[in-house]
Parts: sequence; structure tokens; C-alpha cells
Amino acid sequence: MAWRLKRSYTSSTIRSRSRKISWRKLKPGDAVRRSGHVAIFGGWKNKKHRRYWALEESSWGKPAHRRVKTFKRGYSALRFKGIKEPVKRRVRKPVRKPAPVVVPVTPLPIPSGVPTSSIESSAAGLLVIP
Repeated sequence: MAWRLKRSYTSSTIRSRSRKISWRKLKPGDAVRRSGHVAIFGGWKNKKHRRYWALEESSWGKPAHRRVKTFKRGYSALRFKGIKEPVKRRVRKPVRKPAPVVVPVTPLPIPSGVPTSSIESSAAGLLVIP
């Protein structure tokens, strides 16, 4: 009923409308199935993920009850086949360009006899003496 299916399914036929998932992937609205019973998973009760809130009916036509349950052997986690998982998009980290390295240039002594008009500075900040 919670999955709004057109007819009622039993614990053995609900598998045709669902797929098995791992316990770690359980989300509220998924189902927990054991032989003879199916309950809606309502969330985790404890941090160890061994106890959970189950939404279940105790008898036909009565409102659902919220109860704490413990996972046991033979239980399986199911997700309705009609649910589409959101696509996880990879977030690209911006590429950081390295900061330019600034190296101070120490002026070289000008040899005697060289005219200062013939001294040029290069793009690298080095002095070029022809």
C-alpha cells in the first residue's frame, strides 16, 4: 500500500516489484522482508544500524504501527523497482595554478671599460652584457 501498487502483494510475491539492496543502502520507504511478513523501513534506531523503525500493519484494514525491530537472519532489504536513484555527479575540483616563483636578481658588477648604454635587461630580469 505504501508503494501504491495496484494490487496486494505477499512476502513471496513482492520480489517481482522490488530489487534486493544491501542493508547499508536502506532508506526510509524501502522494505524489510522476512518469510511471511513485509514492513516498511522507517529509519535507523541506533548508530550501529542493527535496530530500525518498522512501519507495519498488525491486521488487515487497521492503521500501520511504528515499532522498533532488530535485524535477524533471513531478513532482506528491498527497494521498489519504480524508484530512480539520483545520478551522482562528480564535482571537479578547480585546478590550481602554482603561484609564480619570484627570485630576486642581484645586480652584477659592471666591468670597467664597458659602456652602460650597451647593458640591456632581459625578460627574465637578468642583465645581458653584449
